[in-house]
Amino acid sequence: MNESEFDPRRRFSGAERAALFAAADGRCALCGDLLNVGFHADHETPHILGGRTHVTNGQALCARCNLSKGASMSSAFSSPSPRRARVRALPADLKLRDWQDRALAALRVHDGQAFLIAATPGGGKTIPSLVYANELLAAGTIDRVVVVCPTSNLARQWARDAHRLGLSLEPNWDGVTEPADVHGVAITYAKLTHAALVLARASGRERTLVIGDELHHLGQDKSWASAWAEAFGQAHKWLLLSGTPFRSDNLPIPGVRYDEDGVSRPDFSYTYGQAIGDGVCRAIAFVPMNGPLVWTSDGRRIEADFTVALSAKEAARRHRTSLSPHLADGLQRIVREADERLTQVRETMPDAGGLIVCEEIEHARAVAAVVAQITGEAATLVVSSDPLASERLEEFARTSKRWLVAVNMVSEGTDIPRLRALVYATPKKTPLLFRQICGRVVRTSPTSGNDCSFVFIPADPTLRQLAHDVEREMEHRLEDEDPGSGPETNDEDRACDEPTGSFAALGADLAPQAAMVSGTEIPDPDTAFHIEALARAQGVTVEEMWRRMNGRTAASTSTEIAEEPDYVRRKKLRNQRDALVRRLGEILNRTVPFSQLHSQTSQMCAAGRTVKEQTVAELEAGNRWLETRIAAEVERRRRTRSDDQARMAI
Repeated sequence: MNESEFDPRRRFSGAERAALFAAADGRCALCGDLLNVGFHADHETPHILGGRTHVTNGQALCARCNLSKGASMSSAFSSPSPRRARVRALPADLKLRDWQDRALAALRVHDGQAFLIAATPGGGKTIPSLVYANELLAAGTIDRVVVVCPTSNLARQWARDAHRLGLSLEPNWDGVTEPADVHGVAITYAKLTHAALVLARASGRERTLVIGDELHHLGQDKSWASAWAEAFGQAHKWLLLSGTPFRSDNLPIPGVRYDEDGVSRPDFSYTYGQAIGDGVCRAIAFVPMNGPLVWTSDGRRIEADFTVALSAKEAARRHRTSLSPHLADGLQRIVREADERLTQVRETMPDAGGLIVCEEIEHARAVAAVVAQITGEAATLVVSSDPLASERLEEFARTSKRWLVAVNMVSEGTDIPRLRALVYATPKKTPLLFRQICGRVVRTSPTSGNDCSFVFIPADPTLRQLAHDVEREMEHRLEDEDPGSGPETNDEDRACDEPTGSFAALGADLAPQAAMVSGTEIPDPDTAFHIEALARAQGVTVEEMWRRMNGRTAASTSTEIAEEPDYVRRKKLRNQRDALVRRLGEILNRTVPFSQLHSQTSQMCAAGRTVKEQTVAELEAGNRWLETRIAAEVERRRRTRSDDQARMAI
């Protein structure tokens, strides 16, 4: 053998010795005796025969066994891989979404090591990933699965979902040994740095599928990326997942391809716009809050709303003023507006909940106190320093409590489909974080319908632009967008995160501005509450629905004369309006006066004009709106009866 082929490193490092000891569970790999501190770290393929000095080619032996082994290659590990649990069949009633089927088809024919799926938050990346793992294990293509994700709460969530799909994953792995009756483990990225060598040894000996959830985290910590490469360099396959394409910046992620601008190039994409079009995700109505804000900055008193151009430092302090929980007409008013909207949503979805994402722990505690004061109900507070945080999060998901207040534990992956309102109360303004947090309120469930959710934001220019970018994707549902473009940090973020000098928030007078729905500004947030569902029912865009509701229908291209004169049509439409109002009133058990229903319809579709003043187009739009509302109310009551019957049966 040529001398150049030998591994120049002869001895295992201290960390490698520890990994070999852990993998052997403290016993000699040949005789099974307990090892002492002077155990031998042995090359399975001897170094003199070209064996690498690496944990994948190492074993922990007692001195007697190692000396008797000499340069032979006999090893307890010449036996087959450890016994694993039998893979259960996928549930018979499992029905995949169309995009999930297409993603699986692309995965099955991919012959490379790494495959990246960029699917919108709330789109359902977990299910096809676990189905793929089940298929590979059942076919004998792989021996084990390792899921790596950002938080321990997500690791447990992966384990629960895996159980439903025929797999057993251990989310509480000790970083040393895996139970023999599991198919693998679910761990956090942080744990990689402590268990990389143990994972490398296992991945080198058993054909391993590694699923990296929210993979962009590897680009935020160089030690994590290095640990990933070390742990899984010899893994059989990598399935990489992210909620949105991401930038490489200075930390390219192993296995990810990038374009000339440094943006990741997924092997399969599923955008937010596509998910809305498929009914997989909800649309979002953004409600910016603007008004005068007053603060002191280095001894100067400054007053400005969000339309005033300021330096980066003062713009950041203006934003911070809007987030102060101590100002009655600042963040407190945002919370009140959001809670009123949540109350309206709960009329048709009684368990709907809201989320407030805060800056840090003390801020979250103060905001939770504000919620309790406004609603009379204690908010569920979830912060990372609380050892029971994951349990509180799971409890909130199961109950019908109104508000969840959190710092960073819900930015990604948390599956709570009943969340319908969001207050963005953190000063962070990176595109990726903004999309991840907004993704918490777009999930749907079989019983909750897919009406839009509401996101309340200070009308900060950067936040408005981020909201506009999301709205553009909603509007152009089939357009190939680059949702991850743009800097991940900016001058305002740095000024906001690292304040210098003296600053104090003094006053605020915020009020809701025009809501943004699918790229269209709707002056009245009450109208925004219904317009997306109405547009979807009519098969038109929100912009077209808004035109119709205001009597601004697109010009007809037909030169034909209408079969009926307008005065005849108008009379029929007025009679139809009366009948529809009476029908809706009866469905509502006359809890809302007919006159109020007439007024609501006029506000929605004719800028408040009375029925006698309305045009034919306005009368038609109002009647369509009433028909849609009647259908929605009938369906809501049907679901309520079904739920009641199910509870009685139990």
